[in-house]
Amino acid sequence: MRFAMLLCLLLSATLFGGCSRTKDQAPAPDGQSAAKALAPTGQSTTDSLTRTQAAAKPQGPTREALREVMTARAKEAAQKKAQKVLERARAATRVTKAALSKIIEGRAIGSGSEGRFRTEISSPSGGRFWYSRALEGKTPFEAIITPKGAWSVSEDGTRTPLTGRTALMIKSHDFQRIALDPESFVQEIGWVKETKFRSVKSQELLGFTPDRTKVYFYFDDKSGLPLGFKIADPMQAGNSVTIIFREWKEVGGVRMPSDILALDSERNFHFSFQGLTFQDEEK
Repeated sequence: MRFAMLLCLLLSATLFGGCSRTKDQAPAPDGQSAAKALAPTGQSTTDSLTRTQAAAKPQGPTREALREVMTARAKEAAQKKAQKVLERARAATRVTKAALSKIIEGRAIGSGSEGRFRTEISSPSGGRFWYSRALEGKTPFEAIITPKGAWSVSEDGTRTPLTGRTALMIKSHDFQRIALDPESFVQEIGWVKETKFRSVKSQELLGFTPDRTKVYFYFDDKSGLPLGFKIADPMQAGNSVTIIFREWKEVGGVRMPSDILALDSERNFHFSFQGLTFQDEEK
């Protein structure tokens, strides 16, 4: 036993090792091997920390999100500015909610490329409209527009459904109500720019009909009065119709356009309203 212990001590001194290791202890690697062994473990730990920090760090908004925010803010600002223009127009025309709740009725003598004609309109609130146009020597055209549908009406009372585009064209003849209350005709109305309309400095607003047809409105920068509007021609792609309010008449304390021009690329129509009245809705 003593001989074995002595032999072990001698061998340990010679080999700079020791006999006290157990079989579960591995030999320590040399410097290079140790570096190689530790490198993967150190890299993995760094990557893990980096990913953890990145996950914990608040992420900023994407470019698309920023664009959406900027667009929403610009739209809100344009709508607020449009409301100021509309408030000024309401003051200039002296229109009231009570007046807009009544039926606007009118009769006009007109002229155009097809000759002279007579027009009658009845405009209750709530998106309804009755329109009649009679050319000299021809059968009158009569139409009824409601939020639920639109029809032409023959002399015997037969109703024929109208397409959405035809109905929109007819509804655009609701000149007085559109002048007094543009928001009865369009949605999402917003300010666009300062411009000139028929050589008059004006404020330009833009709104959309329910079918997303664009309608531009123009208001006198000096007086605040509506000057007219321009709408994409529902019946002819690429064409537009411009409505011009040339003269105004006071009816029940409210100023309404009474002399109107409708211009498109091929035809011009003149409406001279001889009778404009407010009528109470039937109860």
